[in-house]
Amino acid sequence: MFDFMFALVGSTMLLIVSIYYLREFLKEGKSFKGKLTLIFIIFFSSILFIYSIVDVTKIMLNQTEVKEGKCEIKKNIGYRGTQYISVYFYEGNSYFTFPIKKYPLIDEGDFYCTLEHYRDTDIEISLKVFNPNSEQELKIK
Repeated sequence: MFDFMFALVGSTMLLIVSIYYLREFLKEGKSFKGKLTLIFIIFFSSILFIYSIVDVTKIMLNQTEVKEGKCEIKKNIGYRGTQYISVYFYEGNSYFTFPIKKYPLIDEGDFYCTLEHYRDTDIEISLKVFNPNSEQELKIK
């Protein structure tokens, strides 16, 4: 959730600053290369802003979805050693990825999982992992 809010605030600030500087560039008649660079930055920040706004509506309206079923959990190491877990649901062939610091006690393997997340996003609200044999909830936090 923090990553999402950081992207939203950052893209909004970048968009506002870029539009301000574009206005100043157009007044002063700067070089074509400078204008082109600024237009590219505005285009990039606009796409990031729109991408973030689409998710904001789902969060503000609390549009959640619960995914449950047999799942496989894997621990992965990403860029610069960042550790995260991937939860693969067998039904529907869907998967979700979260930072491992949210669930430090989680183990790899096949489980029965219940995941509540915001619809059409990768932003999770809660994750519950159950032993597939005994249906006992496992401690993951």
